Amino acid sequence: MIPVLEEIIKLQGKLLAAPAVPITRVEAGPALKLGSSGKRVLQLQTRLSELGHFAGQPGDQFGPETESAVRAFQEGVGLIVDGVVDHQTRFNLNLSDQEKLDILRCQLEDMERFSKANQDERYIVVNIPAYTLRAYESGVPVVESRVIVGNAVRQTPLMKSHLTGLVFNPPWSPPKTILAKDIFRNGEIQPKTVSRLGLKLIDAKGKTVEMDEAQIATQDDLAEGGYRFMQPPGDKNALGLLKFDLDNPYNVYLHDTNHRELFERQSRAFSSGCIRVERFRELAVWLTGKPAAEVDRELLDRRTRRLDVEKVPVHTVYWIADVRQGKLVFSRDIYERVRLQRKMQTGSLAKKEGDRWP
Repeated sequence: MIPVLEEIIKLQGKLLAAPAVPITRVEAGPALKLGSSGKRVLQLQTRLSELGHFAGQPGDQFGPETESAVRAFQEGVGLIVDGVVDHQTRFNLNLSDQEKLDILRCQLEDMERFSKANQDERYIVVNIPAYTLRAYESGVPVVESRVIVGNAVRQTPLMKSHLTGLVFNPPWSPPKTILAKDIFRNGEIQPKTVSRLGLKLIDAKGKTVEMDEAQIATQDDLAEGGYRFMQPPGDKNALGLLKFDLDNPYNVYLHDTNHRELFERQSRAFSSGCIRVERFRELAVWLTGKPAAEVDRELLDRRTRRLDVEKVPVHTVYWIADVRQGKLVFSRDIYERVRLQRKMQTGSLAKKEGDRWP
């Protein structure tokens, strides 16, 4: 049994023991923070009062007392403590105990099936809505990392694949989805995008050619001429310093990034489907069994090199309930899979931002 499953089962008992009471919902809108005002602040203070975090008379002004109450709530449910009511904080505020139990019942069934089917000694779990990666060995998490996943349009697929190797200082070739939606937007080449990304045009022989010489105007021109775009290794490379190859039909893999500051954001669903890993170095050390200093030398060498490793299963899952520092936290339903699952169970589709669904 995966450790997080045991923790969730224990925490579920506390919810079962709690009495069912109506709650005040905070309506959708811009983030609420110090200085905000209006009806939604009144809803927020009322909800915080229901949860025992706000002692004053609810009003429509977001002052220091409200900020302290928001921070206390965030700390209590394992969120980033910043005093700002963003989408993630509002989602947790708007969940009733009954809704949490409904989510847990479905998720626990899925987690139990996963636990029974997965008998591997070493494996990796990427939890998409929680934006986390955990590498397990003998049932114990040995590497934990924040990740960035696909957005709602270009979703990271749920799948089981295998990590087969590492590519140090990798080049990057844009996949078909990015070619179609970004580089050949509206069917025509976007020279500014090509320049901004530092892409080189490579012919069938592997040589760099000029765009004007190749006369590339559309994506069909690219394919028919046997050309491809390539972003050389370096500081601007989208894959960062390291790529982890996965065997799957979606062209999805794990990698570093050249924008590591994005890991500080609470909501991190803005990739084109691949999974960016904050602690890529620690993951590489675990996978290869090499000392950290040796991995660092490979990363700093700046030469592209592939290293095969013994296959390790990688599971991408969709579990919005998670345990962080011993606390049960619910991630936003970024792909709306849980909402659709509840529709199938209840026969009605609650509005995304309405009274019945946070």
